[in-house]
Amino acid sequence: MIVHRYAQWVYNGQWFTPLREALDAFVDVTQYNVTGEAQLKLFKGRVMLVGRRTPHSLYHEDYATFGASEVYNHADVEGLTTERGNQNERIFHHPGNSALLRS
Repeated sequence: MIVHRYAQWVYNGQWFTPLREALDAFVDVTQYNVTGEAQLKLFKGRVMLVGRRTPHSLYHEDYATFGASEVYNHADVEGLTTERGNQNERIFHHPGNSALLRS
């Protein structure tokens, strides 16, 4: 995860580096639509998420179905899953990407 590496770089005094600036820019772009409200319940040193709301939610109750639906074709998911798996195989088993397996 980026947050763990980011924390290591900051801890090791690499705050004023082009890498940290690039990571900040990356996070700013990827998190642009991350906004909203979260309701938390605090009790005896614990934090529990009890509600959330955002105008950019990817969840839509009408699409949340495992049964027959006219919203989308369930067979499409099979192809997508296969393609994602093949993509990961190509990335992680490419000779130049051995460092990815160690991190």
